[in-house]
Amino acid sequence: QENAYNYVFENDSGEDIMIHSILKTEDKENWIGTWGNGILVFDSSFIKMDVNLYEGIIEKEYKMIWALYQQKTNGLIWSGCQYGRIVVFDPRTKEAIFILKPPAMKGASVRQIAADKSGNIWFGTQNGMLVKWNKNEHISNQNFENINDFHAAIFSLNIDSVGRIWV
Repeated sequence: QENAYNYVFENDSGEDIMIHSILKTEDKENWIGTWGNGILVFDSSFIKMDVNLYEGIIEKEYKMIWALYQQKTNGLIWSGCQYGRIVVFDPRTKEAIFILKPPAMKGASVRQIAADKSGNIWFGTQNGMLVKWNKNEHISNQNFENINDFHAAIFSLNIDSVGRIWV
């Protein structure tokens, strides 16, 4: 079946769930970023955990996941979402600790997340913006900086061993 590799799960209504991102955490959990169903969490044996990561989050855009990244320094999980939304989760408590809509994203979907050697977090958007969060700043909407606009979707974002950012 065409595109069958994208569909692994069904929601409660029996509809296919499209997966956009998979993250194996430091604790060997599997966080699955889906389109419209948010993040599904599985233990190391791939048994689904009964957690509600979205307590109090009502905007559906936060459940449209494009990218997942676990921060090396503190284990926080960053979720890049539709229309410039970002959710930062604490994987130990399974709670959303920051629910963001940074103006620097200009409403563009967050397609890629990576970190440099210093621990700064970089984001690539659907509209071609390269956005940075400085690790020395508090996590808040105002502390994201638009570094460059490539005017085309960023489908891959890599940082090499020298520290160069490849877009």
